This record gives sequence, structure tokens and C-alpha cells, in this order.
Amino acid sequence: MFVSLERALKRAGFKCDRSLTDYIVSFGEVASKILLVHSLENQGVNVMPLNSVDLVLTDGVHGDARVDYEVTMLNLLKVSGYAGSSKVTPVMEGFIGRGLEGSVVTLGRGGSDYIAVTVATLLGVPEALLVTDIPGLMSIDPSITPKARVVKALDYSEAIEASTYGVKRINSKTFEPVSIGLGKPRVAIGSWSSRGTVVGEGVEGWRVGAKIVTLDPRDQGVVVVVGRGVGGRGFLLKLLSMLDDDVILEVVASRDKPSLKIRTSRELSVEVARFIHDVIVGGGGLEA
Repeated sequence: MFVSLERALKRAGFKCDRSLTDYIVSFGEVASKILLVHSLENQGVNVMPLNSVDLVLTDGVHGDARVDYEVTMLNLLKVSGYAGSSKVTPVMEGFIGRGLEGSVVTLGRGGSDYIAVTVATLLGVPEALLVTDIPGLMSIDPSITPKARVVKALDYSEAIEASTYGVKRINSKTFEPVSIGLGKPRVAIGSWSSRGTVVGEGVEGWRVGAKIVTLDPRDQGVVVVVGRGVGGRGFLLKLLSMLDDDVILEVVASRDKPSLKIRTSRELSVEVARFIHDVIVGGGGLEA
């Protein structure tokens, strides 16, 4: 495996462009798959190793590729039929796919989540489990306040909005297959033993109201509240009555999206995020 990497580096004169960078970065994902395959085989599991580069066609954008769902679905259906009839467990990489000319591309940070949800959606799998090092999506960055807690349930629109603002570093394309109507698998985010956050329709414990408070990674002076109904007039008026006028520079709300953006000064943004979270989300004191 590493011989081919050495050859690629020599051909490029050890000068990395975006294509070569993707090729180099992909080796970590490939190595992880190989280790997982061997581990499963040692446990007596009948494994069918698959290569994402052979199955997942993308638009070829290096570093942040988007899946071609139609071609990828046809590729997946071919192998899923065989896997089902042969009673084997397919194992493939996340994070990587094939460019238009056959090159290896990566799908951006969190690209493995994107691949997992895409595969589940295209194959009609009822649930996808995104295994992470945290118990689930948190209501706020725990470094901001100790009152951060696991969000138990989100609908798809809330999850899409949360990913847009980089919550848990979820790739913003993760729920795209769902949003364009290709399928609706439930997506659990957590550990092997605990499905901390469940995303889907009709999820037990879901309610209207604010669920996540975060800072816009593109503009640290903007505090974002995510949750169905937070763009409504009633919620907005109640929230604004709790904040000092000189703290708020601008408020952007929309009934079309389950989020509310509050612009404040960069210096006050963390304090405002903490206050909104601890009073509304952590304290359970205000629903939409």
C-alpha cells in the first residue's frame, strides 16, 4: 500500500497539490479499514472488504467532494445484493471517494459521517450509527458552560441546520441525501453502547423548542439557536425580553429554517451564548 504512495510522491517531485494531498490523506482511512477487517475476521465475522473509491462517485472537488447519488446508488445496489445473498458483512471506508477522472478525493472533515448516512439512505437501511468520542450532540460546547447536555432527539431539519453551523464538526453535507428526498433513515450519534442523539421523524422525546446554542464558525460575533419554532414571533419576543438592548446588534429569524441568529460583539458572544443556553436550554425555561 505504501509503495504506491512513495511512487506518487516521487512522480510529483514531493510537491503536493490538492490531488496529491487527498491521495496522501486517504491512506489513513484505508489503513483503518484494513485493521477493522482483520479485527472482525479474528472474531469470526465473514467480511467482504469494499473500496469506497470503486463505489462512491463524486463531483471531484478535492478536499470537499459531493457524492453523485445516482451513480453511487447503482454501484451500492450491485454489491448489496451479493452481500445479502452471501451473508457477508461489507466493510468500506468513509471520507473518500472517486473523482471524475478516477482520482482519489476526500469529502471534507466529517466525511465518514456523510458516507455512512449516504449509504444508509441510498440502500434503504433503517438506521445509521455514527460512532464518535462524545455521548451525542451537545446542547452547547461544554467548554462554555458545565450545563451542556446531550440532545436526545432532533428532526432532520434541525440536524441539517446544526451541521450547517459545524456542531460536533458534522460535515454540512451529511444530511443532504435526506433533504433531497432519497430516503429517511434514523441517524443515531453516540457510542457503540449508547445512541445519545437520535435524528429522524417521530423520534421519541422530540419537542418543539430550542435545543442547541452555538457560535457561527464563520462569524464569532453571531450566536445561533437551533430548534424547531425558534424563529416564531412568540419565542423571539420572550428571548429578547431577557437580553439587554445594548447586547443585541441584530437578530435574524426565519420561519423557513429552525434557527435564530443573534449578532452581538465578538467579545460578548461567548457570554451571550452561555446565558441563552443556561436559561433556555439548560434550564428548560423557554420553549417555542
